[in-house]
Amino acid sequence: MDSGGRCTPIRATAHIKMLAPALPVDVWLLVFAEVKDANAVWSTCRNVSRFLRACVDEFFSHGVLQNTFIDLHYSDIHTRPGPVNHAVDIPMVFDRLDDDTRAVFHQRAFAHYNESRCRGSVRGWVPFIEHYHQELERDMPKVINKTESSGEASLWPKEYALWMADPDEDERERYLLNMTKLAPIGHGECPPYYIKILDTVKDTQLVDLEIDCKAREISFDWTRTLSLFFREVEFATRAVKRVNLEHHDNPQLRAVSVRGHARAREKRMAQWLAKNKHRRTPVHARVWEYMQQDYVMKVLRRGNMMALPWEDMMIECEEIVPDELTEEQLTAAWNRGGTPRFPLFAPFNRSYCNIL
Repeated sequence: MDSGGRCTPIRATAHIKMLAPALPVDVWLLVFAEVKDANAVWSTCRNVSRFLRACVDEFFSHGVLQNTFIDLHYSDIHTRPGPVNHAVDIPMVFDRLDDDTRAVFHQRAFAHYNESRCRGSVRGWVPFIEHYHQELERDMPKVINKTESSGEASLWPKEYALWMADPDEDERERYLLNMTKLAPIGHGECPPYYIKILDTVKDTQLVDLEIDCKAREISFDWTRTLSLFFREVEFATRAVKRVNLEHHDNPQLRAVSVRGHARAREKRMAQWLAKNKHRRTPVHARVWEYMQQDYVMKVLRRGNMMALPWEDMMIECEEIVPDELTEEQLTAAWNRGGTPRFPLFAPFNRSYCNIL
């Protein structure tokens, strides 16, 4: 107090802090439930204090993980005869928390499914995620209850050689365009999975990944995984906000908004891209990758999930699972790719997203 018995501002503030009780956890959970932006809760509120971090973790473990899905995907070019090959999707839904640190996701099936895509198995996905970890020089995922591989070579190289000798240029180009979309899955630039949290889809890292082939489950450190997920969302959000403020009348705004997320993704992959510029996938294959995120956004939802039917349980027995995916198998197709015949994104000014 000063000579007049009044509290100075600094001491008064400290006095109020001592007297003001913290809001109970239940109140914070209600507050977070009213916030529409999950990124703001995780990226901002969670970093205020240890207490709020615990509150946010509690909120996400009981209100957000239940609306989180993983799409494991790979291509059937190695396991099924062509020439018409497809993407394979395995939807994974949240099942439980293990020791509060690991989120366990269990395989389900789509109730309504695009017939142009195929169903697969967790075991069939393993070579793709292992190759992806090798590409990025990460620790290999822990895999348990893994059945023996078929020991057979991938099926598509023979057909690839036949199509390269086909005199019909148009047919050869159609085949190559299909291959340049499917062959890169598991490549260092194309993770073989998507993470969907509420209304956002990313392919950021699944930290400390473990795979149980027999139980058809995957698990990972969920707080570290979500931190990487929302860090990229935050980068992209800042870039797009800057575009909205500076270029709100620009006709390319929509393309730039998408590219803001693309730039955030490239920032994450910068180390790999610096070493592998010669191995980048073609532009049209990267466009297709973003189209797949839109597809996943639509089909990966709770109302479209059902228990795994018996015929899907038998897929693992029917698949030809190679020991590994070689570099030659993954890069041969796009090294000789044709000219795409569908529109790409409009040109844009990279400086629009220079925040990243």
